[in-house]
Amino acid sequence: MGGPPVTDPDAGYPAAMLAREPAPPHAGERPFALWHFSEDPSLGEFRPRTSAANPGQPPLVWAVDTRHAPMFWFPRDCPRGCVWPVSTTTAEDRERFFGQTSATRIHVIEADWLDRVRACRLYAYRQPSHQHHAFTSRRPAGLPGDAAIGVP
Repeated sequence: MGGPPVTDPDAGYPAAMLAREPAPPHAGERPFALWHFSEDPSLGEFRPRTSAANPGQPPLVWAVDTRHAPMFWFPRDCPRGCVWPVSTTTAEDRERFFGQTSATRIHVIEADWLDRVRACRLYAYRQPSHQHHAFTSRRPAGLPGDAAIGVP
């Protein structure tokens, strides 16, 4: 069987897709914390729930760390992409994706979502980190969920 090595033969993802350099700090980033983002302003108690995308997994309360929080500053179902240069990014790719900007990361959405993003009221709920553990995922890094933390 040819192709790049995989860390889990059942997953089918190349090892290089599963290990990424961390996201760069974002403007105004504060110390490490875990966050849950929601459009619901009245969340008081977080109850574990089963993921619609992976119903075979146990119910969890999802949270994301401070460094990856900007990937979730969008309405829940908004399709988005987030990119940032890493040590292996070439000057040509930096120019292609970042042009003349000095930004350290870029977030993109579909144009049809712009009005919904502008109108969205998003609430950040800080989670107690001592109750969470890292959730390992078979998805390639960079997709929502790879930086997620779950509480059973």
